[in-house]
Amino acid sequence: MTPPRNPVVCITGSSSGFGLEAAIAFARREYTVVATMRDVSRQTALVNRLTTLGLMSRVLIVPLDVTDAASIRAAVDTIDQRYGRIDVLVNNAGIAVGGFLEETSDDAWHQLLETNLLGAVTVTNTVLPMMRAQQQGRIIFLSSLGGLVPTPFLGAYCTVKFALEGYAETLRLELAPFHVDVVLVEPGAFQTSIWQTPMTNERTISAYDHIRGPLLALYQESLPNHLGNPRIVASRLVAIATSRRPRLRYPVGRDAWQEIYLRKLLPWRLYERLIRKILKLERQDSEGNRRHSRSSSVGRR
Repeated sequence: MTPPRNPVVCITGSSSGFGLEAAIAFARREYTVVATMRDVSRQTALVNRLTTLGLMSRVLIVPLDVTDAASIRAAVDTIDQRYGRIDVLVNNAGIAVGGFLEETSDDAWHQLLETNLLGAVTVTNTVLPMMRAQQQGRIIFLSSLGGLVPTPFLGAYCTVKFALEGYAETLRLELAPFHVDVVLVEPGAFQTSIWQTPMTNERTISAYDHIRGPLLALYQESLPNHLGNPRIVASRLVAIATSRRPRLRYPVGRDAWQEIYLRKLLPWRLYERLIRKILKLERQDSEGNRRHSRSSSVGRR
């Protein structure tokens, strides 16, 4: 085994979106890139881009299913045998589920948890012995604006991202003695396959029908005009990997900065009132007319 001259980055979920763009961005910066994906038959888009740019020689494509511990172990062993190190781990693989929380099935919850949270945990735990032995490393989690700001109709996705944020915060403290940095990247809305996920659940509850239509229409009308280029996030990932002392959090995108700032600035009552008004989620009386929540005295002391 001959150690690579350049640092080694391992990226999960590299077949599309942030993962694909990150693989290209790191290769441009002369990293040795291990681009992993659950289904390597989906590597065509990445391979075509890398070949066109003359970067294919810097990238190794490896199968890795973040929900399968054996697959993760095999991928990390392959990297260890070939390169003997991992300097940067980008936990990017993830899925989304749309719909109201009450409508979200147990299966959907399990898929989100196993992919977006437990998958990242298992990949990290498998890589950590190597980084601790090196006494250096950097672990970057692709979180989301939704990991800090609640988003109706993406509630299950937000819940799991909130959990990922807590995991990463604690992990950063625990790994400091080993010179391993932990970073959260929190993109807003970008052009990735996550927005191609149907914004609906397998089952619906009719009680939500009167707010489902307007909410979906609002999202579908506004999103196409506000989705950023995922290359912006990829560039930020490279900048974080090369930063001498990275921060814990990096919001990316104007919407992320604005909404996170608004959430921190406003007391919850004012924030809630504003979001309800924007998303047309005001309370209704028995005749279906909207009213502000302050008009009700039920449950007050």
